Amino acid sequence: MKSKLIDTNIIVRFLVEDVKENKHYKIIFDLFEQVEKKEILISIEPVVVAETFFVLTKFYEIPRDEVCRKLIDILGFSGVQITNKNVAIKVLERLMKKKIDFVDSYLIELALDRGMSIFTADKDLIKSEAETEKLY
Repeated sequence: MKSKLIDTNIIVRFLVEDVKENKHYKIIFDLFEQVEKKEILISIEPVVVAETFFVLTKFYEIPRDEVCRKLIDILGFSGVQITNKNVAIKVLERLMKKKIDFVDSYLIELALDRGMSIFTADKDLIKSEAETEKLY
């Protein structure tokens, strides 16, 4: 089965349910319904998850924890493929607990997953649970 690469706006349209403004909502809803049942495979890149998080929290002003829960639900669909799915989910879980940037959360979880340290000058990253090497 061939996978479809999904863009940020497809996830945003699905999650904000802007039926009145979007004539394509039914198609998008049906797509995700099929993905949930693994009738269709979709591929979501981590950068798309990051951009979706940003758009929903900043532009739509949806609370971080709500956005994270919704994204975790989508990533859990049977037909979703994503690089480092466990890392992506842990990133979103961290974002629900701590006021941290998405990229910082991603770097922390990736470093923990790979047993790597983070070389940084970012004081927030230095305070993280991941091993860090300070620039200064």
